[in-house]
Amino acid sequence: MVSTILANLEGCQERVLAGRLQPKRQRHAKCCSGTGGYSAGWVFVIGALLIVTGVLVLTLIESKKARAEVAATLGSSVVRQNALSQEHRAEIEEINKQNLLKMAAVSKDHHYEMENLWIILSIAEQDLDAALKVASKATQ
Repeated sequence: MVSTILANLEGCQERVLAGRLQPKRQRHAKCCSGTGGYSAGWVFVIGALLIVTGVLVLTLIESKKARAEVAATLGSSVVRQNALSQEHRAEIEEINKQNLLKMAAVSKDHHYEMENLWIILSIAEQDLDAALKVASKATQ
């Protein structure tokens, strides 16, 4: 492929040099006959380059569109995530308040039960003391 291109370049160079040495009318007739002055290889190369350029331009346009879509999606995702995070914080605060209220009620009940147990214990000690006094009087 490279050797063909180099051969075409050498041929074009020879024709250009030969064209400069010929009169104007002969040059014009020689360069415009047949393929319009271009060899078939060059027409193919130029066509391929145009196609590749077109594909690259379309790819660039599509990539810009995709970047814009990703940026929009990312922005909306961040906004949605922030809203969910705020909702969760509010729910957590509410749950913490409810837990504190339940803990306060349980603590109050526990304190009340402990007082009742102390009262029962003091009554039991008084009963024990009375029973010991009766038992010591009975043994004397």
